[in-house]
Amino acid sequence: MDKLMWVKKLRQILSPGYVVNLCFFIVFCFSTLLIWREIKVLEEAYVANQRNNLENVSHEFDSLLQFNIDRMIFFRNGMQSALGTPLDFV
Repeated sequence: MDKLMWVKKLRQILSPGYVVNLCFFIVFCFSTLLIWREIKVLEEAYVANQRNNLENVSHEFDSLLQFNIDRMIFFRNGMQSALGTPLDFV
């Protein structure tokens, strides 16, 4: 009797429906892990891309600020020179 229960249990475990469900569950778990890993990789790439873009914008603003400061110094020196040696219109 005990042997028949064991055979019945083994037959139930090896039934096609159970095997299909088990394979589906395994594939589902692995695909979930792979999708989670892909999301993490994409998130890291997005963060790195955003940091790179911010670095580029910061560099452009620094360059523009330096250009405008140089222009203001040029105009200030021109005004000081004009005030120091005025033109004679007579």
